[in-house]
Amino acid sequence: MHVKMWLGGLLIGCVLPVNAAVYTWTDAQGRVHYSDKPPAHVKAEPVELRDSPRHEEEAHEVAERYKKAWQTLKEKDRARAEARKKEEQERKRKARLCQEIRKAARFYKERYPTYRLDSEGKPQFLTDEELVARERELEARYRAEGCS
Repeated sequence: MHVKMWLGGLLIGCVLPVNAAVYTWTDAQGRVHYSDKPPAHVKAEPVELRDSPRHEEEAHEVAERYKKAWQTLKEKDRARAEARKKEEQERKRKARLCQEIRKAARFYKERYPTYRLDSEGKPQFLTDEELVARERELEARYRAEGCS
């Protein structure tokens, strides 16, 4: 029995501060004060505190705007990350291409014996003029690809 009364008193004590009144008054210097207890020497007026549906709607609208802004930022971050990934892939592809062109050009520049197969499948060695022409073609392609 005493336990029930003690618990009941505890619950009431917890609930009362939630519904406590707020008072306001102005002092002699013109400053406005707020308190949960009215002062004894000054006339204090109670302040009505209530939840306004308008504030709840505004809070919901603000939350929605923040949510949309967050989603937009996440989408932009994803797009930037994807663009960086594509740029890196393109940079690697171009580096490989430039390396292959340099390697082939060096091969022709050293004048290694090089041949091509004729219509019968027999090797025909390239002349020095053909090697120089192929080297120049590769150098032009190297410049055209923007290799440096």
